[in-house]
Amino acid sequence: MSDRADLRADCASCFGLCCVALPFARSADFAVDKDAGEPCRNLLADFRCGIHADLRRRGFPGCTVFDCFGAGQKVSQLTFSGRDWRADPDVARRMFAVFPVMRQLHELLRYLDEAAALPSSGPIRDDLRRAFEEIDRLTRGGPGELAEVDVRAVRESAGGLLSRASVLARAGLSGRGKDRRGADLLGAKLKGADLRGADLRGAYLIAADLRGADLRAADLIGADLRDADLRGGGPHRVPLPDPGAARFGAGRRGDPPAGVARAARALVGARGLILFSRPVWGHFRPSKGIFPQRTSGGRVVRVTWWGTGAVAFVLLVLGAGLPLLDRVLGLRGQPLAPGTVVSVGTERGGVRPVTFSVTSAGWALNRGDTSLSNGAELFSGDVVFDLNVVVPLGSADARALWGGLGRIVAAGGHARLGTGPVPVTTAQGVTGLTGRLAGRGRVGTATVLAKGALGASVTATGPPHAFRKAAPQVEAMVRTIRIAAPWG
Repeated sequence: MSDRADLRADCASCFGLCCVALPFARSADFAVDKDAGEPCRNLLADFRCGIHADLRRRGFPGCTVFDCFGAGQKVSQLTFSGRDWRADPDVARRMFAVFPVMRQLHELLRYLDEAAALPSSGPIRDDLRRAFEEIDRLTRGGPGELAEVDVRAVRESAGGLLSRASVLARAGLSGRGKDRRGADLLGAKLKGADLRGADLRGAYLIAADLRGADLRAADLIGADLRDADLRGGGPHRVPLPDPGAARFGAGRRGDPPAGVARAARALVGARGLILFSRPVWGHFRPSKGIFPQRTSGGRVVRVTWWGTGAVAFVLLVLGAGLPLLDRVLGLRGQPLAPGTVVSVGTERGGVRPVTFSVTSAGWALNRGDTSLSNGAELFSGDVVFDLNVVVPLGSADARALWGGLGRIVAAGGHARLGTGPVPVTTAQGVTGLTGRLAGRGRVGTATVLAKGALGASVTATGPPHAFRKAAPQVEAMVRTIRIAAPWG
C-alpha cells in the first residue's frame, strides 16, 4: 500500500467531515438514517467519535472500513485554511460540497500512486505519474475551483491507465482470461478455486466460500467481500481489500491474522493485487436495492426502494463516488422520450449486449445511479426501474439467477420475493422468470432473464398506489429487453 502520509487519513487534522458531509441509511452498515450535511449523533464537540471503540457492536461497521485517503485533512486544513464548519454556515455548505469531490480525487491519487509502484507498470509508469501530478494539482485549488471539477471526466481519464496497469500486472497468469466483471457470486462455492489473475471487478462475492481460493493478482476493484469466507488461503493466497469485512481463522470476524494482514498490505506478486481493492466509498453509499437516494428540489431524500440492484451493481473505482456526489450537489435525472433505446453492459466492438426501450413518457435516467457498463436506473415519480447486467461464472440460468436474487433480498431483511415465479418471454425471445417484490410501504416486481453466458436482473418498485399505475409501463419495458448472444 502507499506510504505517502498525505494519502492516509489523519482524523486529528480533520473536522469530522465524513461524519457530517456524507449521507447514510439504516442498514447492515449503519444503525440509523442520516442526511448529507447532518452531523452524526455520535460526533463529539472536538470532532472525535463518541463510540469509536465500539462501532461494530453498536451497528456502524460501515464507519470502520471507510477511508477518505487523506481528503478530510486537506479540505479542513488546506482548502479552507483550518476554518471550522461549525463556526460559519457558509463555510459548512461549501465544505460539505467539496469534500466528496476531494475524496474521489484522493482515491484516484492513491490508486495511481500504487499502480506506478508496480514492477509491471514500467511501460506506462511515466503516464501514471503525469496523471498523478495533474490530479494532485486539482486538489490544491480553492473551494470554487474544486466545485467545478468534472470528476467523471477525471475518473475516465485515469481509469484507462489503471485498466492498463491491471492488464500488465495480470499478464501471463492462469486466470488472465476470466472476465467476471459484475458477476453475481453471492454465496458462491469457490473453495480452492484458481482465480489467479481473474478480472473480478465489481463482483458480488458477499458470503462467498473462498476458502483456499487462489486470488493472486486478481483485479478486485469494486468487489464486495462482505462476509466472504477467506479462511485457509494463507498470506500468499489471499489479497484482501477489506480485512474487517471477511471471515478468518475459525470463523471469527474482525482483525485478520498477521499473515493475512501482511497480504492485505502487499500490492502484487505472490500476495495479490491490492491496488484494485473495494472502494470504501461504497460503504457510505447505501447498498443499491436497499436504500438508494434521489434529490428532490435540491434536498437529499431517502427513497426506500426494495429490490436487488445489488445483483450486479458495480462499485467501480471509476464511478464509486459519483452517485453520492450527484445527490449532494443536487443533480437531476435525464428525461427519456418514448422510444429511447437504452443499451447497457460492457461495450465490445461498439455494441453493448443488453438493450431495452422506454415505452411511455414520464421516465428519466438517474445519472447518479447509472453506469452503462453495468446497468441503468430509471425513475418516474416514486417508481424506480432498475436493470443490471449479470455475468455468471458459467452459462446463465434463470432459475439460478432467481435464487441469487432471493438470497440478496433475504439478506437485506426488509423485503421479500413472492413465492412461485412465473415464466416470462420478451418480444425478442429472451426467457426468464418474474415475480412480486414487497417491503415496508413498497411493492413491485422482479425479473431475471438469461441468454447464453449473460443475464439481466430487473427490479421495479414504488408505493402501492404509484406502482399500480406504472405497472403496465414496467411490464412493457421488460418485454423490450434484448440480450445479444453469443457473449463472453
